[in-house]
Amino acid sequence: MARRLFLTGWTALFAMIFSSCATAQGSESGVNALCPDYAGTQYEQAINALCKKANAGDKAAQVEVGLAALHRLHVQGEPLKAAAWFEKAARQDDADAMYLLGTQYASGTGVALDEVRGRQWFVRAAEKGHPLAQARLSECYALGIGGKRDDAAAEKWVAKAQASGNFYAKRTLSPKDMILLEDPMVRAEAGDPVAQYYAARYNRDNRYRADYDRMEKWYSKSAGQGYAPAQVKLGILYTQDAPGKKDLKKAAALFSAAAAQGDAEGQYELALLHLQGQVEKPDLAEAEGLLRQSVAKGYDKACSLMGMLYVRGIGVNENREVARVWYRHAALHDIGALQDMLLLTPAGDEKERGR
Repeated sequence: MARRLFLTGWTALFAMIFSSCATAQGSESGVNALCPDYAGTQYEQAINALCKKANAGDKAAQVEVGLAALHRLHVQGEPLKAAAWFEKAARQDDADAMYLLGTQYASGTGVALDEVRGRQWFVRAAEKGHPLAQARLSECYALGIGGKRDDAAAEKWVAKAQASGNFYAKRTLSPKDMILLEDPMVRAEAGDPVAQYYAARYNRDNRYRADYDRMEKWYSKSAGQGYAPAQVKLGILYTQDAPGKKDLKKAAALFSAAAAQGDAEGQYELALLHLQGQVEKPDLAEAEGLLRQSVAKGYDKACSLMGMLYVRGIGVNENREVARVWYRHAALHDIGALQDMLLLTPAGDEKERGR
């Protein structure tokens, strides 16, 4: 009975929010009650403009408003509003919205925790070819989240996710590899490069400790066998100010090795070294080429950096509209990209701006 009352209360609240979609709040922008509260911030006009488009049924704007509500940038988010916008877009067959709504139900963020419904949204997005949803759906089947466990289905969806080429989806473990997350040390000692990669940060007490010597040891073993993710992580270690570890020449060589294997993170990190002038012969054209390879795989940091290049006209013609598109690609993962996207969002027509 208590659960039934809780769900009834949730339904009423959700209905109340939806019923207020067209209700103005008295501000001159006419923003409705579902619009996230950015009043008094530098993003206010952009949010108001997006909300108007979203209210008119623009599903891309609905996703963007949902992201803005979910994260709220440096303040507490409004995940209930985010779920409302994602559902509006999802009902228009937007795969990003389906995936995002699935993540909210799967984690109970802003909505009642409902792993079954989360899995259902992952199914819908996965069937539309969304690689991140395919990866999450594989995990659901492998672990029995939101329904029965099915290793065959898990293998099917992880294969589809990895075949997509998406950077994040490719990192999804298949059921047979999930044992690595439990205790990778036996397989690491036996020479498995993937297990060695996980062993670099493995602690039996599950508490993170920045043991740079341990990380260097295991990343080096894995990288030495040509495992690109380990090459990248070892390279990043060499770019940081860890005691006695910084070595940009080694880092560039490792990033180059990973990039040559098509690793999106390696391509991004090598491009970044070129743009920062931290390689022997910085090459702007090579940096742009590496970034374009990385963004093609959906790596969010590369998308953000590409957006920055277009904002500043570095190596490309300055184009703020193109920059905004790149920030939009990154916004699914990167809150900073969402912020940059909002700053580039047109705040309405000239007549409205002059009021």
